[in-house]
Order: sequence, then C-alpha cells, then structure tokens
Amino acid sequence: MAHSPGRTVLRRQLGRELRRLREAAGKTVEDAAEWAGVQKPTISKMENGRQAIRPTNVRLLAQLYGASEELTADLLKRAAESTEPSPWAAYADTMPDSFTRYAELEADTVRIDGYDTELVPGLLQSEGYIEAVVRAARPGITDAALAKSVNFRLARQHRLLDKNPPRLRFVLNEGVLLRRVGGLETYSEQLRALIEANERSYVDLHVLPFAVGEHPAMGSSFKVLEFTDHELDFVYLENNSGATYLEGVEDRDEYRHIMDRLVGLSDDSQATSERLAKLVETCDSERKGYGDDSGPH
Repeated sequence: MAHSPGRTVLRRQLGRELRRLREAAGKTVEDAAEWAGVQKPTISKMENGRQAIRPTNVRLLAQLYGASEELTADLLKRAAESTEPSPWAAYADTMPDSFTRYAELEADTVRIDGYDTELVPGLLQSEGYIEAVVRAARPGITDAALAKSVNFRLARQHRLLDKNPPRLRFVLNEGVLLRRVGGLETYSEQLRALIEANERSYVDLHVLPFAVGEHPAMGSSFKVLEFTDHELDFVYLENNSGATYLEGVEDRDEYRHIMDRLVGLSDDSQATSERLAKLVETCDSERKGYGDDSGPH
C-alpha cells in the first residue's frame, strides 16, 4: 500500500518553508501580515502548520518574499494538497479536537517510541479491548456511537498494513499487562494480540516491571513521533483536558533519552513475550476453572 504525506505534515512543511523565505527576505511577521491582509497571529499559525494555508495567501507571501515562479508554483501545489479533507473527518464526533491533529500526524510517522502507564498503545489494541476502554470512559454511549468510535481506532491501525509501516518501540508499565480490561476473554485476546505484534519485524515491546522501583517517567505516558523530515519530530503528551505537543529539539532529545533509559530498565522483547505467554496461560487456566465463563471476575 503506497503512503504519501497527509495534510498536517504538508502544512507543517509548507509553513516552515514560508518562514524560511520570510527570514531570508528580511521581512517581519508584521510585514507579512500587512502584505497579506491578515492578522499577525494568522501568519504565526501558518508558519507553525497550525491551520490551513490558502493558496491566495501563499501567492501573496511568495511575491513579498521574492520567490521564483517555479518555487511559487510548488508552494501553491502544496497549499492545495494541504487543504484536502482529512481522512478522519467522518470520525470527527468520536474524538476530541486535540486528538484529530495527532491522528493525522501519526499516519505519517516512520517511527513511534512510547511509554504507557495504563493502556495498551492504541495501534496495538484489540477490538474488544477498545470497546471496553471506550465504554469505561463514556458509560452512556449509544451502540452506534460506540461502533463508530471503535471503527476509528481500528482504522488508525491500517497504517500498519503499509508496505513500509512505522517502527514501533513501546515500553509498557507492568500494570498495563495486569489490568484485566473487558473481562477474562477480552483480556486474554489482548495479551495474544500483543504477543503476535511483538513477532513483527517493526514492533519492539518491553515491559517495565514493578520490581524496578522508581524510574524516569513515573506517572507520565508519552510518545515521540519521528518523520522522514526529522525537523517535524515531536513529543506528544496527553491528559484528560487535552494534549501537549513539544516540538523543541531539547524536548525531543530529553524524551528520547528517557525512552532509552526505560528500555534499559525493562524486560527485553523476548522476555516480554514470555511474560505475556505466562499471563495467557493463567487466563486459560482460570477460564477452565470458571467453566469457560468469559465475563468479568
């Protein structure tokens, strides 16, 4: 399956190029805003890839910055591509606005490193696990809304079917594996899904045991997303009130260092699969003891 950059990455690349051209031309944000007939914050949002950049504004700014006809044509092409409808538009009512941008960016990554304290990473969640998590977060959800929410999360996993899927390296707190989300059957299915995922060449799973004690990411889940264009790399932090994107080089380096330290403290990939297999065996034994009752216990 071919994969090309999505609109969010295109916006960020286009915005960075416009900023480079403005600075090379010796123009200020105020100059650009006045020339294009927009407010200063609008220019900043354009350059940071935070909003769509209309071709008319691109043409005006390219003129101000003295861009060649060839470069202007390329910028206009990228502006048009970056305003195409989001592939996630149909699921807009299933997720907070803060996650829309993340989902679009996630689809363009070449690598994701992450540490999770509570949940199996979304790209590796089984359907039953997703349903249980959504119901827990939204107890009054309708069946139709639940189905749409589950489908959105499964659609995110389609990227893993690409010819060149992103490399995934995740450290899971031991509590993630011990929490029996969705009851014994769903829990067992999720454990098996993790074992299967860990056998893929592009997935590297590690478990951080409780016995390690203190560690450099206590209470803080995070993800580091990397792209072909490494200047677009960022750290993603999520909480109940929204999300934070850390795009500075120092922030990215800090979290990469934390990730490496976590991996060093954790079970390696093989030991992780062995741990998962033992948990599956425990589930199977308990299910037999309960007469194969798959409900919560």
